[in-house]
Amino acid sequence: MRLTLLVISVLCFTGCPSATPAVSCEGSCQCTGDTCTCASGATCSVGGAVDAGEEAPSNLTFDCKRNNTCSVTCGTECTSHCANSTVCDGTCGSNCEASCTAMSTCTQTLGTNSTGTCAGTSTCTFVAGADSGVTCEGGSTCALTLSANASATCLGTSLCLVDCPDGGCTLKCASADAECRCTGAGCELTCGAGTTLTTCPDGKRCLRPMAACP
Repeated sequence: MRLTLLVISVLCFTGCPSATPAVSCEGSCQCTGDTCTCASGATCSVGGAVDAGEEAPSNLTFDCKRNNTCSVTCGTECTSHCANSTVCDGTCGSNCEASCTAMSTCTQTLGTNSTGTCAGTSTCTFVAGADSGVTCEGGSTCALTLSANASATCLGTSLCLVDCPDGGCTLKCASADAECRCTGAGCELTCGAGTTLTTCPDGKRCLRPMAACP
């Protein structure tokens, strides 16, 4: 019996997986596994201030879909859902996905290799890292800062104001009803059918024929 216990102890010491700390949130919220959900109408946060030597949580999903106020600080591989007049702010290092829908207001740093969606007449301020992509649709208003190799697509009647400080980013104004402006010498702007690429004092714009710069 002692020999058996000794063998099990040795095997676990060398090969058993270490326990992963449970994800936790502050406010009226609940976390199950790696998914945290904020109660309807509540204020919730995940991550918060990270002390020196500590890492922000990773591989988590944060659902704020019921008139919430939510904040998330994340390392990598995180997903945030903000909907129904929710106010969200957050920061993610890389490989993250953020959606802001149904008249929500979101201010988020997406990090590298990430995706962002702003829809349903929402208002979004996104800072997207390299190799990231953002879609603005459904009559939303998007103020985007794109790093090199990042891109944005503007659809429907949305308004897209893009800054490309490092150059090498792209903005596709895919609808004639969308309003697009792109600043930064290295910003590549393409305009949808029925609009014309025009260089105005405040940047490149997609304007209807005969339309004047603002």
